[in-house]
Parts: sequence; C-alpha cells; structure tokens
Amino acid sequence: MIHLYAFAKNLRSLPVERGVEGSPLEVCEVEGATAVVSRLQATPLQTTHEALIRHGLVVEALLDHADSLLPVRFGERFDDEDGIAAAARRLRPDVRSRLDSLEGCVEVGVRVVDPRREEPAVRAPDGTGYMHAELELSRARDRMVRALHAPLDENASASAVGAPGAGGVVHTASYLVRREAVPAFTRLVDGYAATHPQLTVVCTGPWAPYSFAGEAEAAA
Repeated sequence: MIHLYAFAKNLRSLPVERGVEGSPLEVCEVEGATAVVSRLQATPLQTTHEALIRHGLVVEALLDHADSLLPVRFGERFDDEDGIAAAARRLRPDVRSRLDSLEGCVEVGVRVVDPRREEPAVRAPDGTGYMHAELELSRARDRMVRALHAPLDENASASAVGAPGAGGVVHTASYLVRREAVPAFTRLVDGYAATHPQLTVVCTGPWAPYSFAGEAEAAA
C-alpha cells in the first residue's frame, strides 16, 4: 500500500523525516511532477493522532526541499504508482499547473479573538434598542476586521477567509504569501495587534499551502 503525502516541483532531496508507521520516504514521477510517498503494510490505515502528526511533519519538512509543494490530505493511499498517476490526471487544472501557481509561496494563518464577544455586549431598555445596539456593534467589529484583512489580502497572492467561530473568534483566515514577503506580511499583523491591544491576534506559519491545494484533495 502506497501512502501519498504531496506532489512537488523541483524536489531537490528528501527530508530526514520518517513517514507514517516509521516508513522511509520515496518518490515517483507522475504527470510532470514528483509524488512523495511511503510504502505501508497492506492493512487498513489507522487514523491515529500519531499518524496524522507524522503525515503533517513530512509535508512541512518537504516545504524547504522543493520550489513548490501541493500537499495532499491524510489517508490518500493507492495499490501502486498507476493509481497515483490516475489521481493526478483527474486534477483540474493539472497537477503541474497547480504547482506552478503555488511556486515560491507558503501559507500563513491569522486568527483574531475578541474576548468581549462572549460577554453581554449591549444593554438597552427594549428589544428594538437592543437590536440597534447589536447592529452597531456588529458593524464596528466588521470595520475592525476589514482594517486587518484588507492590507493582508493586498499583500497576499490569495486568501481563504473562514466564518467567525466560538470562543470570541471574529476573524480567521489563511493567506498565500510569497516566501520572501513573509517578514513584511507578519509585520503588518504585528502592527495591527499593537494598535488593538484589546484583541488577541495570532499569526502562525509559514505552512505548506493546504488551504490552497483545492481539488488536489478531492481528486487524489
């Protein structure tokens, strides 16, 4: 059984990381790209925390060994190299074009938490007043988020914005950023955090561009 980690462009060498189940990494050439794989025992793959982490460690390690990386979700496995090639052929656009679009880029994640979002935000004498106050508060938060997202989006090749979540999360997004632009990008985040001390601003990465792999996950 062959476990697939990622497709790579101009892979210079393999990292020292071991694959899932401690298996050594290998490569095979498919559809004008290099597939990074390891061979597992022909048994159902267990989705354990250790296996997920091992898969992620391999993908992140590959980031510094190739000009472009198209990560594949955990659990994509095939009987032989022909199966991997068939999966690559199903990609639209093809795997090589997708690698070209990601060349020189990494993913940076940004999350903004407003602790006040979980607290009673407004007080009003009646329902109508409460709704108006909530509307104004919502608009204020939207302006606050746009003040961060707009410059980040402008300095990124692409972005993927998620919905606000529990725990006071008012903004969560992934940005596709050129490697050389990461320091300037993170300075923008730091500057925003410095001028909004009431917020918790978390910037993570650089990561392999999972959020921009697109149909590679669905087709692999």
